[in-house]
Order: sequence, then C-alpha cells, then structure tokens
Amino acid sequence: MSNPPFHTSPTPPPTLGLLASLAARLPDRERTPKAFLALFGLLGVCLALLALGGKSMSMVLAAPLLAAAGVAALSLFFMVGLLQWRSTIKAWMARTGGSGEFPGLWRLFLAPYRKADVDHMAATGRLPELMAFSMIMIIVSGLVIAALVGVRPAGAQPM
Repeated sequence: MSNPPFHTSPTPPPTLGLLASLAARLPDRERTPKAFLALFGLLGVCLALLALGGKSMSMVLAAPLLAAAGVAALSLFFMVGLLQWRSTIKAWMARTGGSGEFPGLWRLFLAPYRKADVDHMAATGRLPELMAFSMIMIIVSGLVIAALVGVRPAGAQPM
C-alpha cells in the first residue's frame, strides 16, 4: 500500500496565486531526503570533475561546472532553510495549536501571498514552503542586485 503523492483535503484546492504555486513546488516532507541526495550528488560530481580537470581544464568546461556547483550549494542552503522553517512551525503549532495570529516577522514573510493561499497551505501542512520561498526570493533578489550593480573589492581604484 503506497502513500498518495500529494496531500489530500476534503475540499478541492483553490487556485493558488503565482507565488504560492511556485512555493508549492518545493519538496514536501516525503521528497526532501531525495532532494538533498540529488543536490549533494550534483555538487559532488561537479567538484570531482573540477578537481580531476585541475589547472589544465579550459574555461569553456570549468565555467558551467562552477555555475552548477554554485547553484547546487545555494540550493542546499535553501533546503536547510526549509528544514529550519519546518521545525520552527512544528514547535509553534505544538505550543499554540495553530490558532491565533502569526508572530510578527512571520507576517512579513507571508506578505507576498494572498490570505486564501496562506490558509490553504497552512491547512495542508505546507506553510513552511511559503516561508522558505519568501527567504529564497529575498536572497535571490539580493544576489541579482549585487550582480547588476557590481561589487568592487575593498581597496580597488574606481575606473
């Protein structure tokens, strides 16, 4: 007897907003170990190929391997954030029973989502994915801004 691949609820799920539907694509509890293994495997393969190539590897090969290793490492960081949100929300649910208002900072993380999306994801046990996706949006936005603006090393002369 196998478990259903998705959470089932007695009422049909509402149409989720764009951000909530993207957050729902993050791995749930059952798929998280497989996602960790896949990311560790990708990171290990990329680093092994970079180590085997050494200094003789051309930039044509090294650049995509470095990019893939960076994406895998950043994704692992995001997965750790997802695990932290899961444990935090589990402790909050045990303490409060899930009733009442969300803590102050949580409301900031939930601000991009519609109330119906938050209610649906909380009812299906996927609230940590919303919180983690907000963290992902903040970090990726910061990285994009840093890439667009450009960061000069300390002590570098202006051009």
